[in-house]
Amino acid sequence: MPKLSNKQMSVEHENFIAETFGGKRERASGASITAPGDVFVAVRSSPYEEPILFECKVSESGGVSISAAGIQKIREEAATRGARPMVALRLRNPYDKSKHIDVIVKLLDDELEDISWRCSH
Repeated sequence: MPKLSNKQMSVEHENFIAETFGGKRERASGASITAPGDVFVAVRSSPYEEPILFECKVSESGGVSISAAGIQKIREEAATRGARPMVALRLRNPYDKSKHIDVIVKLLDDELEDISWRCSH
């Protein structure tokens, strides 16, 4: 797999998340106050009954740091759009450098709400 710049890796990952969830990559993701988050998934495409706002993070070295401040930021940005916040991570697989490991992180409260809804239906 050819080495990509951080920007190229980020764009590739954001496009992947947008395509996977039927969403739209924000044009100025991370660079504009008017376009919070990186990928927005409208309710019609969301697997939930509400939109999703993804913050996307990539790492060529196989690790990424997520701070409480970063989680709070995406929560607040998602709230302004009536969306569920999630973080999408793409890490280089340390055992096979030609592959990625993709992970989605969501709030425990959201997961418990999902479990409760599924159990009641």
